[in-house]
Amino acid sequence: MVLTEVAAPTLEGEHGTSLPVTVAEKGPAWRTVTARGVSGHGSQPFARNNAVVELASAVHDIATTPQPTRITKEWKAFVPHLPLDADLRDSLLDAERVDAAIEQIAAKDPTLARWIHACTHLTFSPNVFAGGSKANVVPASASADIDIRLLPGQHAGDVAAHLRTALGPNRFDTFDIQPVLEMEANSSQPAGVLWDAIEAASEVHTGSRVLAPTLTPVATDARFFRAKGIPAFGVGLFDGSVSFPEMLAMFHGADERVSVTSVRRTTAFLATVVQQLARARDKR
Repeated sequence: MVLTEVAAPTLEGEHGTSLPVTVAEKGPAWRTVTARGVSGHGSQPFARNNAVVELASAVHDIATTPQPTRITKEWKAFVPHLPLDADLRDSLLDAERVDAAIEQIAAKDPTLARWIHACTHLTFSPNVFAGGSKANVVPASASADIDIRLLPGQHAGDVAAHLRTALGPNRFDTFDIQPVLEMEANSSQPAGVLWDAIEAASEVHTGSRVLAPTLTPVATDARFFRAKGIPAFGVGLFDGSVSFPEMLAMFHGADERVSVTSVRRTTAFLATVVQQLARARDKR
């Protein structure tokens, strides 16, 4: 059994106060997309096949084409814990209405909306672009690294299908698209002796046994254990200085941090989980 990241502050939803516990994560399916052109002198660009231009157009289309929606069982288990009204929660469970609901939430809380979008869509984010060697040379090649994340139930075929849609069937075949990192999403069942120990520890530290099974869009080491059938949960205990959306906004941001108090509370919480496991073992 594994206790690891990602932890999150408590939520106030239809079940009252609940402690998020990460039970599932999206799968990284990164791709490098390479465009080929014909080099020449930059002073004579007419009728040249400029790889940077070709790739720039492709990256724009990949980034702006609406991304496929999928409502997973993991997402359905989590939504009741969100501090939103019932109609909005219902919309987040409907693939036809979720995008409109995300836009509505974004008007007040863009960080929460961004996270909800990631948990309900196969996402594509072009983050690295490289091409050319000198200002006066038409580049013969250019490449981009695309961060792609699979939801539970999606696979490499879904990635290819969306890229073909974004680029068009004829244009898709003109690019060299190579996998960089390939792993499907996975999850642990929110049940068993470790889950029970987390419930008991939550009651000790928060006064509530309600846990929110959470899907995270980021990748953690837990995915390697889950792939081997080992239960893995991400949990901790934050102080009250940041909310759930504020915590989400910090990942890889300019002010990513965890308070000393939260570290101490999490240490005490995890110690209680281990103690509860020991008590369960002693009773057997």
